[in-house]
Amino acid sequence: MPKQGLTRFLPSISTSLIIIGVVCMAIGTLTAFQYRPRPLSEAEQAAFVEEARLALERGLMPMVAQELYRGTIARNEVDNGHTAYDQNRWITRLDDPVDPVNILGGFSATATVGAPLSGAIGYLEQYLSECSFVGRGVIHVPPFLLTPLASGGQTLSPTTTGGARFSASGHTVVADFGYDGRGPADADEAVNPAAAGVMWIYATGPITVRYSLGAPLGTIDEVAAFFLPNNNTTAQAPALAMATWGCCHAAVPVDITPYESDGS
Repeated sequence: MPKQGLTRFLPSISTSLIIIGVVCMAIGTLTAFQYRPRPLSEAEQAAFVEEARLALERGLMPMVAQELYRGTIARNEVDNGHTAYDQNRWITRLDDPVDPVNILGGFSATATVGAPLSGAIGYLEQYLSECSFVGRGVIHVPPFLLTPLASGGQTLSPTTTGGARFSASGHTVVADFGYDGRGPADADEAVNPAAAGVMWIYATGPITVRYSLGAPLGTIDEVAAFFLPNNNTTAQAPALAMATWGCCHAAVPVDITPYESDGS
C-alpha cells in the first residue's frame, strides 16, 4: 500500500486507427495511473483528465505518421476480411486504389539491389516535377538516411528553423515515426521488409493533417475513475485525426551498403 499522499503518474498510450479512402482517422486513448489509497478530489480529477488530453496531443502525430506509412491496422483489417478497407491508402501500399505506386529506375518491388542515394533522390525529384499537381511534394525517407543525405550536400539543404528539410529542388524531406525503409506491397500481401543492403524511399504529393481533441469520455467522475481493488485512477482522452494527400505516389530502392558498418 503506497504511503498517503504519494503520487506517481505512469502514462501509456494505446491507439486505434482507421483509414478510409484518403481519410485517416485516429482515435487514441491514454491511460495514466495514479497510486493513492483514496479517490481524487474534484479538482485533482479535472487536472488528471487534462494531463491525459495533453499527453495524447503530444503522441497523436507520431501515431498518425506510423499508420499513414505502414498501414498496419488497415492491413490487419484487410487480412480479416473487412472489404471496406480495400479502399484504404498508406504510403507503402503498392496497389494504392487512388494512385498505385510508381516504382522508378527500372526496379521491381522485390529488388535485391538499389540505386545510389543521390540517384534515388533524383528519380523522385524528377517524378515530382512531372506529376500533375501544383506545389511542393514530399519525399519520405527512413531516419537512417538523413545523415548520408546531409553529408552528400547536393541532395539536402541545411535544416531550417522548425526542423524542416528540403531536397535540392525544394521538395520537403520527411523522416517520420515508423519509417523503417520497407518496400512496397499490396494490401493483401505480407509486409515487404526490403532486401539486405536496401531501403526504400517514397514520394507523394503534399500531405495535410488535421486533428481535433475530443471531449472527455463521459463526466469527470466517469473519466477519472478510481478502482479500489487495483488502487489506481484511470483517465481517458479521445482524438480524431485526418491525413490526406492527392495524386503522386512513387518509390525507389536505395543501396545502403556504403553507410552500413561492417562491425569492425
